[in-house]
Amino acid sequence: MRGIGVASPLTPEVRKHELAVRRTMLQLHQIGGFVTLGLMGTAVFWGQKTLNNPGVRSYRDYHEAFVGATIASYTATGLLAALSPPPLIRRDETSTTTLHKTLAWIHFAGMIITPIIGSRLEHSMNYNQLAHFHQVSAYITTATLAASLIVVTF
Repeated sequence: MRGIGVASPLTPEVRKHELAVRRTMLQLHQIGGFVTLGLMGTAVFWGQKTLNNPGVRSYRDYHEAFVGATIASYTATGLLAALSPPPLIRRDETSTTTLHKTLAWIHFAGMIITPIIGSRLEHSMNYNQLAHFHQVSAYITTATLAASLIVVTF
């Protein structure tokens, strides 16, 4: 950001402020991760209920509402990490943060793939096969999000 003139010139005071902002953003990122996991787990619950009871429209409505909330929460939470100021020191070593970031790429891919598959279910010629793929993708996405939270929290 400094290179394009958006951020203030680097001084010790500015850097101290940036690190305080970074800390706050990453704490909010961590809280947002747990909120997102809760929303995602609830979306998966209602999605499973929908698959088990295809004729109950209210289950699908609940599922869709929680999917929307999950996507919004996931996006906001991810942006907190992506837009936070850089760390003071970057180390080229494997750590829990490295594993967290690796898992993030997996659940990010799932957050793109799963809703796309879900949106195609209604018009699919192979509903059962696509629904199963959507279900597996949702469970893998939820598991990798949970794992990425566990890795950096405990």
